[in-house]
Amino acid sequence: MRKKILWALIAFITFTGITLAQEGPPVRKNERDKPNAEEMIKKELNMLKHELALTETQEVFIKKILEESLKKIETQMESGEKNIGEVEKLMNEKDEKIKSVLTDEQTEKFNSLKSRKEENFKEGDRPPKRKG
Repeated sequence: MRKKILWALIAFITFTGITLAQEGPPVRKNERDKPNAEEMIKKELNMLKHELALTETQEVFIKKILEESLKKIETQMESGEKNIGEVEKLMNEKDEKIKSVLTDEQTEKFNSLKSRKEENFKEGDRPPKRKG
């Protein structure tokens, strides 16, 4: 159960393997050198900006949504309950908030990105593999 929660959090953060494929694999000395919240938000925001052609205003709103969502998820993970259902609920809330600032065309693209991410996640029960 704990692994599933961890994988769900990683999937949320990476959203898709597209971001990592574009930026190349991160250079880390060991597993303890995990990206911090700011880095994770920046990567997801950059991917959304590139894939959805966000305006500056949308970028500001989405960054705030990502920051708030990650804080809630981290709080849930640290609470000791580690309820995967609650984490999924928070991730869905994040997605709905993001959609609320997108155009119809961007929403369609966002839904497509989310579907690809979910397919990749189901295939191996883990986040998408990095390309490159």
